[in-house]
Amino acid sequence: MSKKEASIYGRRACLAVAERRPNHILRAFYSDHGPTKDLSPLLKACAQQKRPYRAVSDEELEKLSGSKHHEGVVIFTERRERSYLGDAIERAVSRLEEPSATPAVSTWVALDDVANDHNLGAIARSLAWFGGAGLVWEGPRPQLSGAALRVAQGGAEEVELVAVPSLTRALEELKSKGVRVLGADQGATRSAFDVGDVGPVCWVLGNEQRGLSSEVRACCDELISIPGSGLVESMNVSVSAGILIAQSYQAGARPRRRGGAVSRGERGERGERGERGARRAGKRGGRPDRQERRPPQLDYEIVDVSRARRSKRSDGEG
Repeated sequence: MSKKEASIYGRRACLAVAERRPNHILRAFYSDHGPTKDLSPLLKACAQQKRPYRAVSDEELEKLSGSKHHEGVVIFTERRERSYLGDAIERAVSRLEEPSATPAVSTWVALDDVANDHNLGAIARSLAWFGGAGLVWEGPRPQLSGAALRVAQGGAEEVELVAVPSLTRALEELKSKGVRVLGADQGATRSAFDVGDVGPVCWVLGNEQRGLSSEVRACCDELISIPGSGLVESMNVSVSAGILIAQSYQAGARPRRRGGAVSRGERGERGERGERGARRAGKRGGRPDRQERRPPQLDYEIVDVSRARRSKRSDGEG
């Protein structure tokens, strides 16, 4: 494998690459005695891209992947170019207009000296499950390892992955874009469950033994803790991250464009609501041209996803 290549193994991780960026695949290998039906999208992508693929022994797969946990498939891809935080933030903001955007779409996780591949992969998977924005860490390695990608189960293809030269500068950049930076510290007196609707947020987690560094701690807008029984000193960092990401999802905070700008989808929904309101007012003998009083403009809005889905169904959509 050359320095321009990356190896990815694990069935879901490889299938996610085939779905998201098939043109990056260079070659693929799969077990000569394992099931292959579920791998058909990967093999089809290889054929369409004119990339070689073949069946090999499990021993060969272990050599190719460097792991016993290859799950019967290994692919080699082009190395991704390094992502820059500013570009990643713009891409995350653009996801707001996607129909599949969840309440956690503006949620980031930043890691201070967390290097365990299984934790990195598990956090990327949780971010993808809740529809979060991305994962930020400090270090020279611009990509997650093959082990982390396997643990992520394809989630690494769904979120922004950003390695930065300085985590403190990255946090300041996020803050300049309206993202609230909250550091997890078990010594903090305020519970993460009491923070409420934080809007765009970056949850910052530190090393399980040492916690947040003093420099990163100073960058945080506030420190919070996850309440528990106290029977053990701390939780696994990936579990903590999952709880905090879920908190963002539950709160339902979604960023609103500054200056009152709204997306095309929002304009369409508002127009439909206005027409329906006018028709109802006309039936009641009210004033259809009456101007609706609106609350002050906020930097973000709380979205009730279940209500929005019910509204769409009642309008005959979906």
